[in-house]
Amino acid sequence: MLAMRLLKWVLLNLMLLFAFGCAVAPPIPVITKDAAIEVINSDADRATLVIIQPRNLRYDTRPKAPTNIVDVEGRLLGQVSPHKKTVILIPPGEIRLYALSNSLVDRLEGGVRAGKVYYATIGNLFGGISFLTLNPRSLDNRWANLESYLSKNTLVKVEPARIEEVLSSLGDTSARLKSADDRWEKYDVPHIEERTIRPEDGLSM
Repeated sequence: MLAMRLLKWVLLNLMLLFAFGCAVAPPIPVITKDAAIEVINSDADRATLVIIQPRNLRYDTRPKAPTNIVDVEGRLLGQVSPHKKTVILIPPGEIRLYALSNSLVDRLEGGVRAGKVYYATIGNLFGGISFLTLNPRSLDNRWANLESYLSKNTLVKVEPARIEEVLSSLGDTSARLKSADDRWEKYDVPHIEERTIRPEDGLSM
């Protein structure tokens, strides 16, 4: 049963990769620069989400392409590349975010509190991309890697003046976001749980 389920996920992601692989013609520009100071602080009025991409996306046709973080409206909130980390500030309450790397997409959702710091990672999943929360509930003891992830991956910040470059290259993202929503409906409980942020997951800094 497990082997068949894994095969289904591989085939599903390969189908999505084929379906959307040619949808984004121009390469996505990297619009981040290394932060001057490697400091991550909490924000009194908003939640802080630290997103880390520890390695290349094996299955991306352009493995060094950046991963773009967008909201449900397709607005660009941040960008991260292999061996980098970035920080986005989001209003407290319910959230739904998407990670887009060319044709690859995954979704994360849940709830956050102001003044708290949350963590997530970008990685690989059966021929696609994974956008997973990182907390003490994470499977495979991933939480134990937090300090290593933070120390070994450079903090980057988006250059606001160049956001339109990325949005233009991404084009209409609605079909890709819908594909992530459709896949979410097929996830089992463990897959959903590792993509769900709970307000109590936040740390005080």
